[in-house]
Amino acid sequence: MSNKRRRDAASIDTQLIEIYEDLANENEEIRLKAAQSLLRKASIESSPSKEELTKVLTRLIRGLCSGRKAARLGFSIAFTELIAQHLGVNEQTTPRQLDFLEVVDILIKQTDISGNVSGQEERDHQLGRLFGAEAFIESGVLFNAKTTKDAWSQILDLIFGLAQKKAWLREECGWILYKSVKTLKVQSNSSIYAQSIIDKLIANGLAKTPEGVAIWLGVQSIFPDVSLPSSVWQRESPLHRKEKASLSKILKEASTAGPLQPEANSKIAQNSSWSPNLHFAWEVVLSAILLPETLNQSKSLKLITFADFWTEAVDNSLFSYSASDQRKYWGFVLFQRAIHIVPENFISIVFSANLMRCFMNQLASSDRYLHRSAEKAVKAIHARIETDPSLAVTVLMCLLKPPYGRVNFDQITKTKTIEKLLVQANDNNLSDLVQCYSHIISSSSSQDDKTASVERQVSADHLLTVVRSRHTLADAQLSSRSQTALFIKQALALMAQYAYFGPKKNTSPDVETISPPISDTTRSMFRSRIASCLTHVLGKCKQPTMFIYDLVSFIRLQDQQDESTPTFEADQGVSELMNKGWTILEKVHSKGKSAQGPRQRFLSAFELLYALVLLQIYNGDADAVGMLDDLKSCYDTLIKHKSKSEQASTDALIEILLSFAAKPSALFRRLASQVFSTCTSNISQEGLQSMTKILETKESVAGQDELFDQEELDGENDDASDVEVASISSQLDEDVTSNVTSTDNDEDDEDSTAAAEELAAFDAKLALALGTRPATDDLNANDENESSDEDMNDEQMEALDEHLEKVFRERKNVTSNKSQKKDAKEAIVNFKCRVLELLDIYIKQEHKNPLALQLLVPLLNVIRITKTALVSSKACDLLGTYFKLCKPNSVPEIPDTERVLEVLRAVHQQAAKDGSNAYSSACSKASLLLVKILVAQNREHLRLIESIYSKTHESFMLDPKSKVKPSFFSDWLNWSVTARKS
Repeated sequence: MSNKRRRDAASIDTQLIEIYEDLANENEEIRLKAAQSLLRKASIESSPSKEELTKVLTRLIRGLCSGRKAARLGFSIAFTELIAQHLGVNEQTTPRQLDFLEVVDILIKQTDISGNVSGQEERDHQLGRLFGAEAFIESGVLFNAKTTKDAWSQILDLIFGLAQKKAWLREECGWILYKSVKTLKVQSNSSIYAQSIIDKLIANGLAKTPEGVAIWLGVQSIFPDVSLPSSVWQRESPLHRKEKASLSKILKEASTAGPLQPEANSKIAQNSSWSPNLHFAWEVVLSAILLPETLNQSKSLKLITFADFWTEAVDNSLFSYSASDQRKYWGFVLFQRAIHIVPENFISIVFSANLMRCFMNQLASSDRYLHRSAEKAVKAIHARIETDPSLAVTVLMCLLKPPYGRVNFDQITKTKTIEKLLVQANDNNLSDLVQCYSHIISSSSSQDDKTASVERQVSADHLLTVVRSRHTLADAQLSSRSQTALFIKQALALMAQYAYFGPKKNTSPDVETISPPISDTTRSMFRSRIASCLTHVLGKCKQPTMFIYDLVSFIRLQDQQDESTPTFEADQGVSELMNKGWTILEKVHSKGKSAQGPRQRFLSAFELLYALVLLQIYNGDADAVGMLDDLKSCYDTLIKHKSKSEQASTDALIEILLSFAAKPSALFRRLASQVFSTCTSNISQEGLQSMTKILETKESVAGQDELFDQEELDGENDDASDVEVASISSQLDEDVTSNVTSTDNDEDDEDSTAAAEELAAFDAKLALALGTRPATDDLNANDENESSDEDMNDEQMEALDEHLEKVFRERKNVTSNKSQKKDAKEAIVNFKCRVLELLDIYIKQEHKNPLALQLLVPLLNVIRITKTALVSSKACDLLGTYFKLCKPNSVPEIPDTERVLEVLRAVHQQAAKDGSNAYSSACSKASLLLVKILVAQNREHLRLIESIYSKTHESFMLDPKSKVKPSFFSDWLNWSVTARKS
């Protein structure tokens, strides 16, 4: 029989076992329910015996020493509430089973370490003691009337004892004491408790530690009447100016959790391990410095300023050249905290020299050790800007402006930080941003011309990004004095200053000079960015005239000033013409202010056109000079005094707009569309024919020579950001490779044959020049018969060189011709697409105009003869739009029925020609469109329509040359069924 003592099953409380198990559960809800159950079971109302209560307390303290799951959290809650019940003030007369000293004694005995224990077990018991001491403070039993003042001192001794003995616990001990300082202010006689903390802090040699600094500042701010010894800090404050270096070193060594200079006999444990968590003292000090009271009294009390603190403790310490990666990591964490709480006037201080250097360096590559920390810093910046967009400009100036920032910050760091901040910026202080970029452009960070050009281009791109990000630009009520409008005007004026004018004459030494000088390439870039800004304004703004008019006014004003040095030269004749043009522009601008409705729209569009023509003259466009004469004629007829030749003047205006549409620029395209939309009602049949004639032009060099002056075309494509030919070119390449029609295939075969013939001819000429056989014959030749240059003398070699030069020159011309053919096709297709876009505007506004019916046959011709799918698609879409707009209640009133019938017969003749399925569908829509118009006027017209369809069907059945698709008749039958029901 075993001598071991058996536990009586009846003495085991299974409910308590379950409660203790649930107290360690990782689910917070389960832990709280378990704590409630235990408190009910051991409550005063349950009248537990002293032995039972001691047993429960012992078990709870043992749980505090357990590292299992979430045991410390659950047991800590239960222990705190249990001692609050039994040691706190209660209204019941039931005598206490335990007093404070007994509970403290249980805590000390259960957390005491004796014997040979492992390091983990030792740490668990020390943590258990700390959690137990914190529970006494949190429960409030130390501050009731029945507890002596020695109780508070005894708990402080426990905490300070742990802080001295174990360095890794010191920060947690300091945090508990710092929190207790905040809770003391609601207690009676709280100053006495706070005084005890300070006294023991000094007695234990922890005053000049990060924890000591935090506790000291907490007591000083909450309990100003507490007596603080003057021997520790200058004027009893760690924030005194003379303590700047000392404070910096204390916070810098926060990870070691040791005093700055420990005494020789000090028993304070030192810790050399590093913690990735930022010490809480940093935030306490930072908040204390930023307190309004501190800021107001910094001069009188000689306190450290935020700028001095950040420079000394952060920039020259955590981010110094010799700082370790660990300290730089803290620096980034501190930056993330600071960026959220620092006032606007201190933001620029945070972006200090060493921080910016390290920030950009770590962001530049994902291989850098602190790359993720730098990325988190960027996210913190964006988060602050989202809550306060007014700070965006301040932050941007810190990141962009030398000496610490770089305008090409995004390029250096390979991020889109600046781009996103530019979008986030609100409109309130964008003028400061313009001044910042003005300084960057005029004073580059480098004297190297290439570097300066890059920085100036980036600056212009940033200004363009801000313009494009202004959502208020589309507001119909946008005022010319709004922040958005003022910024755009200032940005355009800034770029115009450097695009059209050189350094000022007779510049005084006090005036900032441009260094290095702006190159012609950079000036061209500025003009391009101006065009891009104006393109966006034309597309978004309801009142774009105020921007373009002010821009041209600024250029003219600068040109008239004696100290300005314009980069463009104009002879006397051109200058006089520009002066007359400017006079007319001012008159149109004045008339537009008082006009209303369609008249106001037309005047605004005409003002845009005039202003842009003047701007083109400043850009050096020779064609723009001739346009001024044409515009003056249009002004005299359409605005100054209306005459019978109004339509003729409108047609002349259309010719000007077509010349704009032919240019590969989005700005000209937008302008042409906007002006065209204001004068569609005055376009004559001749005006429409001038547009459809372009659509019938061959997509070849001959067609290009017919429409363009080749020399002008070669000089137009110099604006990088405003040209739209690239997209057309890529679509052209897709069209060529897709082989949409059989004609394209035939052309490709012809091109291949021609290329082979050209290569053979070149081979024959080369063989003739060298005196050898052609390459094809040479494949079967013997090496013995080969000629050698060793048999030739010097004169023969020189003659051979001349002959070879001639042969290769001819070959180069052949290659150049191929490139010309491709460029010519791209130019023609681009022009046709622009014309179709203008016709789309005309159809949408004038679909009730009978004159629009004259477009049907030319559009069908375009669809049939073009070899580019893009042009064909746009023309088909245009016909589809026309068909949809002409509903039964929205068709044109035709004065001459016979003329419409002639157009219908012409459409049926087009349908009989060979073409693609898209072409057949377009013919069917055009025919049904005319049918709808005729039937809407008089249903009896169906007899004439039926006769025309009958003849077309007869031709389809009997004439083998007829290529009408069956769908042409099925569409007619389907429409007939629908029309019969209606």
